[in-house]
This record gives sequence, C-alpha cells and structure tokens, in this order.
Amino acid sequence: MNAIIKASRVILGLAVVASLAACVPDPYSQRNGSTTNTQPVNYAPNPPPEPMAENAPPAPGPTVYWQSGHWAWTGSQWTWLAGHYEQRPYQTATWEPGHWQQSSNGYFWVDGRWQ
Repeated sequence: MNAIIKASRVILGLAVVASLAACVPDPYSQRNGSTTNTQPVNYAPNPPPEPMAENAPPAPGPTVYWQSGHWAWTGSQWTWLAGHYEQRPYQTATWEPGHWQQSSNGYFWVDGRWQ
C-alpha cells in the first residue's frame, strides 16, 4: 500500500512538472514598462476559430462596457468565453480588446486592458 502512495505522488509530481514545462514568461510582461506581470503563456498550436456572433443584452447601466467574447485555448482544444459587461474604471476609460498573437512557439493570448 505504501508503494502505491509513493508511486501516485511521483506520477502527480511528473504531471505538475510537465504542465509547467509548457509555460513560459509572458512576452508582453514588460508592456508599458511593467515587470510585475508573471502570467505564464499557454501556446496554442494553431490560430483560433473565427469569433462567434454575439448580441449584447441591454446595458445594465451607463457606466459599463460590453467586452466581446473570445476563444481560449485550454491546452487541448478551443473553448468560447462569452462576452460580458464590465464596469469602467473611470468615466472616460476606453477598452483595448485582447487578441491572439502569433509567435515562433504558436499563438498566445494578449489580455485586453483599459486605457
């Protein structure tokens, strides 16, 4: 029984190491001079499908902005993340949408941000 527990721990440890090996520092981590973003990048081997058509529901208030949905790579397949309303951080803030960027390692997601 003790050997089974040890083997399970070794397998779990190898799985964690393998999943971390696919992650590299975000190439956009120094965007705008910031070096605090240490999000790992999950590379997709191929570009995402065409965006899905979405109809934004009526805005729940005047200080929100509709952020369109986008495809996300799960590590094995594409999944659609639906759009949603987001509170503006200040009245004149504008949203720069996220996008998929191609690199020599595949495609990676660059988060949207408020300007």
